[in-house]
Amino acid sequence: MNIIFIAMVLFGFISLLISKKKSNKKEIYNKINNDNDSSTKIEKNKSKNQQEIGLSSFIKLPYILHNVTYLKILIISLFLIVMLILVKSSIITTNSMSFLMIGMIMLITTIYLPKVIIRNIVNKKIKNMLNSLPFFIDITAACVQSGMTIDSALSYTAKRFKLINIDLSLIIAKITKRAEINGLESAIKEFQQLSTETEIKMFCSALQYSISFGSTVYEQLIKLSQDMREMQLLVTEEKNSKLSTKLTFPMFLFILIPFVVLVISPSVLELLKYVQTM
Repeated sequence: MNIIFIAMVLFGFISLLISKKKSNKKEIYNKINNDNDSSTKIEKNKSKNQQEIGLSSFIKLPYILHNVTYLKILIISLFLIVMLILVKSSIITTNSMSFLMIGMIMLITTIYLPKVIIRNIVNKKIKNMLNSLPFFIDITAACVQSGMTIDSALSYTAKRFKLINIDLSLIIAKITKRAEINGLESAIKEFQQLSTETEIKMFCSALQYSISFGSTVYEQLIKLSQDMREMQLLVTEEKNSKLSTKLTFPMFLFILIPFVVLVISPSVLELLKYVQTM
């Protein structure tokens, strides 16, 4: 039975490596063969991935999350350690059916769990970054008002913003570095196309409008930060209004029903005593 378990583990590792090699070969083949059909499919897949990923390509993740293969190997290793402990302590019986079930659970966990972990971390970082964006815009507007250009104001604010939100600071620093090569307008446009968040698109649109038409961006940035705060306040109020409806059933279940039981229980006990004495 142990041989079957080891064979299943080896099969899982081999299939993981083979799938990775196949994906690498497909990428190389698509780069070499520039057929119209393959290029359109690649562009569609890229657009879908960009819509799903959004700002995740700019966000700094822990080292183990940069490559999903390392995370899968870590999950498989932890899974095997737990399974060995359970087998040694005789909690799990060592038969072919149990090993088959364990192998299926390990395969499903290895495929889907890394995506869920990365998505949750990225969503939490994006949420914190969007909450800090109005404050970043206020500082940038103050720098522009003091006489700085837009690119110097962005780079200065990005350096000083690391203590507040390092993700937003790194994103703006990457934009300013790309602006040194391709120009600020193209760097902002690229960032706007990658992001799917409304606040980021509004910020990029305000900067692009100022660069294209040469207008003062101070008043636009101040108004934009106020609009973002109002949007965040509306979202918070909407969540609070939904929370009251969600709490109705738990309050009924854990407060009203126990209260009714406490009120009725003395009379029920008295009635039972009376019935027993008869």
